[in-house]
Amino acid sequence: MGKEVPAGPFPLVFACLTLFLIETPAMQHFSIFGVRLTEKIFTQAAALQLILSSPRSALLLIAGGTLLGVLQHLNFMGMREWKVPGAVSGRLGGMLAPLLQGDRQGHRTMVRAPQGGSRAAPAPPQRPLGQRLAAARPPSVAASREGMEQLVAMGFSEPAARSALERSNNDVQAATSLLL
Repeated sequence: MGKEVPAGPFPLVFACLTLFLIETPAMQHFSIFGVRLTEKIFTQAAALQLILSSPRSALLLIAGGTLLGVLQHLNFMGMREWKVPGAVSGRLGGMLAPLLQGDRQGHRTMVRAPQGGSRAAPAPPQRPLGQRLAAARPPSVAASREGMEQLVAMGFSEPAARSALERSNNDVQAATSLLL
């Protein structure tokens, strides 16, 4: 039997790690034996441990994931603007909806009654997840110049900062949380 490529999320994990290490600015600096380090050393140590504990056949997947993270950072072929086709997202949403919305037969989730009673009371009906998320999303606004300047000064790219400010209704703190 030939060598098999190990299963696992190696490409996804290393693509995300690469983006984190490149795009997220260091926040804490410290020294150990005169060597200046940042808090990112812990992420790098975890990645190194994963590499060293993986079978050799996973190295190709790890390298591919790292390359994908670099290409994403460089916006190779405009890949940051790529969207999942509607047919794929619709199919995936249909498969995940039962997990996210509960039972499709209309059964209600039972919750424990107050201590005075022993019967379970039905939970109030909930709107589908998509409707709840759409209602929670603030109206889209143009990114403020001041917010853009602050986020770019923190080390974030202009397109990422603009998108985060628009999604957070120009709240710089919320936009920073989205970017991290």
